[in-house]
Amino acid sequence: SGSLVFSPNGKHLAYVGTRPGKQYVVLDGKAFEYRGISKQGVVFSPEGERYAWVAAKEGGQVAVIDGEESAPYSGIAPQGIVFSPDGKRCGYSASSAGKYLVVLDGEEGALFDSVAGFKFSERGQHAVYVGLREGKWFGVVDGVPHGPFDELRSLSSAQKGGSPEKM
Repeated sequence: SGSLVFSPNGKHLAYVGTRPGKQYVVLDGKAFEYRGISKQGVVFSPEGERYAWVAAKEGGQVAVIDGEESAPYSGIAPQGIVFSPDGKRCGYSASSAGKYLVVLDGEEGALFDSVAGFKFSERGQHAVYVGLREGKWFGVVDGVPHGPFDELRSLSSAQKGGSPEKM
């Protein structure tokens, strides 16, 4: 029952269906066939005009954003595809050949041993995440790695003006 989803503006309906050996995304009555669909299912941008899902195909997993399939990756993170609050941007974390990257607005970012914390700023103009490579930390802002650092810290809301807290 959780598979049926309307876009926030009510203009689109999507769901995931299954037949033997195949799964389908059905968007506005049109079916797209895959080996599997992620548990995230179909997601819409906040204003409801854009859509996305993660699917399994021969050769790996692909991100489908606004009808365009990405290159196949070894895996796409369970967080799936994230739209910015204004709906203009989107991104996701993926793995390829034992390395991890973030794909932001269709552009592949730098390769890391791991990535975490991918998110957009409150209005969507910036995207950030952290990457770890050879034991060193990088803060990545809008696809540009900053570092390396021995560690990264953030201020929690309870510590504003106080000492930093480890991430």
